[in-house]
Amino acid sequence: MTFKGDLDLFVQFQRIARERCDIATLRTRGRDDLDFHDVSSWALLDMMQSAYDLGLQRRAAKKGTLHPGDADSWLETIWNGLHSHRENCIPEGDPAYDEEWDDICTAMAWVRETLGLPDEVTT
Repeated sequence: MTFKGDLDLFVQFQRIARERCDIATLRTRGRDDLDFHDVSSWALLDMMQSAYDLGLQRRAAKKGTLHPGDADSWLETIWNGLHSHRENCIPEGDPAYDEEWDDICTAMAWVRETLGLPDEVTT
């Protein structure tokens, strides 16, 4: 099996496997004695937790910045602009403007749904 993901992630996954289970490489080498490893359930759980934590760290590091392959970052950028527009240009308490804002929020929810992103309440 060939890893088709981000090379930086592969390097980090390999580091986790080496540190937690003494697995030299995650590259396929074509021999059972090199490609299959006895791993305890707690070591597997520890590696999974480490990989999950790595994902959280990577997400937090890029939070608030626009990335070409990250639809969440696109929507976050749009939401930030919309909220700024609401605060600076749309008076609150006017039913017509409140209805316009409701329509904007509904449209953004439909965009998230169409992109297949999980529901999030953005404030």
